[in-house]
Amino acid sequence: MAEKRLCFSSLLLAVALLALCGPLTILLPAAIAGATAFPWSKARTWLALLVGYYIGVHMLIIAEDRFHLALVPFMASLAGPEYFRNKWHKIGVAALIALAWANWGYELVRDWPLLVKLFSEAGHLAGFSY
Repeated sequence: MAEKRLCFSSLLLAVALLALCGPLTILLPAAIAGATAFPWSKARTWLALLVGYYIGVHMLIIAEDRFHLALVPFMASLAGPEYFRNKWHKIGVAALIALAWANWGYELVRDWPLLVKLFSEAGHLAGFSY
């Protein structure tokens, strides 16, 4: 019985991670491709400065995952039609996307024991320090 429970909790954890991270894993590559697709305008420059300021301030003060959610609308505004200027542009975009996915993979592997504890039946008793 304990093995079935463990298997079910692992499946539930995988479904929860896909539901929570799935939209962002689709949006980020589209935002990277859209951000580099067209020449920079004044509006794009201001958007880049705003996002850079937001990331910089929160990296210095408190770097928690919940602050990423505020960046989703800005990323969505960049996710537009993909236009690759040449082969090197396509390679650069693919490299940036691969770096983002590698970072997510590293964070998931690093935090896996905490995620298992959080999504377990006694996750509300885990006592994480926020």
